[in-house]
Amino acid sequence: MDEGSREQERQPVIPNIFPVSEKSVSTAFEELGPQGNSSNKQKAVEEELERMREKNPHILASFEDLIEPQRPEIADQMRLGSIICYRVLREEASARGGVLPSLKKDFVDEYEEEEERKLGDEVEDKASMERDEVGPQMRRAYIAKFRIHEPVFSKIVEEEFKQASGDQSNRVPEDDFKYTGLILQYSLFREGFKDPKNFQR
Repeated sequence: MDEGSREQERQPVIPNIFPVSEKSVSTAFEELGPQGNSSNKQKAVEEELERMREKNPHILASFEDLIEPQRPEIADQMRLGSIICYRVLREEASARGGVLPSLKKDFVDEYEEEEERKLGDEVEDKASMERDEVGPQMRRAYIAKFRIHEPVFSKIVEEEFKQASGDQSNRVPEDDFKYTGLILQYSLFREGFKDPKNFQR
């Protein structure tokens, strides 16, 4: 094990990182975002994905299962959003003097099951709606909650993704699957942070 890895292991796990700071969000978007300035962005994205694979493999596996049925272009957008979010959360934990926790497999599995149950209930409750209307409505609800919890984070996300889309007039946040991936990742971590028992030792 190298000195850097040993030093990281000695850092404390931060018990709460919410709401995150503007600096953490801006740093992540500068390195990984669609409008960022990184000259080697693809490499930076792959490195962040590898960090997630190493430190939070259960989250990555769960997310890959979630996006597997999607069309490749949608899956890629959702994956990028989740990676940007992971970088934001890592930056915030580091700024607070520690590291992001690794979440236990049991917690991730239970969270995934609960979200699937909620989705099933939502589809049943909205049986009178067209099926393709349910998804956007649910994404709007997630975004509304995210804006309440993270006014600074959400504002930067929406500005960055809107600029990247190149469509300033017609684009709405719930149609951006990068945003969907980011919020799904954020929501899982926010829930996990509610109880340190969800952290892997």
